[in-house]
Amino acid sequence: MDCGLSCPPISSFFPLGSDVTAQELEVAYKRQYTTKPEVEDGSRNTPVATIKWPRDGKGKSMSKNGNDTRERSQVFVWGSKSGLNDVRLVLMEKLAADVHTTLVKEMPLAELGLDGYEETTATSAVMAYQLSSPSWLLQMG
Repeated sequence: MDCGLSCPPISSFFPLGSDVTAQELEVAYKRQYTTKPEVEDGSRNTPVATIKWPRDGKGKSMSKNGNDTRERSQVFVWGSKSGLNDVRLVLMEKLAADVHTTLVKEMPLAELGLDGYEETTATSAVMAYQLSSPSWLLQMG
């Protein structure tokens, strides 16, 4: 008899940031493909962008190539008043729009002769993938 252990659905979570401190939230945007590349993208497992949001401010790209200099809307509310830690809230619509805009700008695979991301608007599927984490299952037997 095979048996498996996994987390119950009530234990579901989503990881928003790749790093969080008392002063800022860092989010690594995953590469997403809406067209099947004919050639393997060598950067597939590398984030398309890493954005840092200061606790009470607008986000900035940590891009090393300097292409993305946009000032980004605040996507995370960290306290009901400045300096408080009583509320943490994701402004999902703004985050989805920022992820979409970043993918449109940063995902063209011109060097491979094709586009990797061709969505025309932010979608729940894009955000589901961005916020997904592995589902662990321990197989026994």
